[in-house]
Amino acid sequence: MKLNLTPQEYRLLLELVYIGDWIVHAHDSDGTREQALPYHMLVQKLYSYAAQGGCDALIEADPESNEYLPSQAFEEQSPVHALIEEYEDHAFWDNLIERLAERDLRYELDTATLEGMSREEYFSRMAVLEEHYSEEFYANGIDRLHLREA
Repeated sequence: MKLNLTPQEYRLLLELVYIGDWIVHAHDSDGTREQALPYHMLVQKLYSYAAQGGCDALIEADPESNEYLPSQAFEEQSPVHALIEEYEDHAFWDNLIERLAERDLRYELDTATLEGMSREEYFSRMAVLEEHYSEEFYANGIDRLHLREA
């Protein structure tokens, strides 16, 4: 397969690859997750074409690790970190709201009732709980969120 990209398109591809690589490796502190290796190898392959793609200032070869890495120029010029932060912020609130709503539904109903609910009824009940938390966090953030001993 041959892929013809303009330098601008290649730069966008590098940024998308960086974002994907961030998601795959952000919580893999020692880089040992075997399922992440194919992604890492593809990232390295795509980074290796930086000079050909007109983006040689954005990717540099690291002689110590024998890998290609985003350069300081890439880190400073690219909007990827702002996009990642925006994603993480939305994901945090969405996950918190969903998990609290699920917890409350489990407190409210016994296991048999939960398992007997239709999908529609489950999602309808969840929507009410999620709306409650969404309104609370929109108005107050985490200021009124406290843990208590059970």
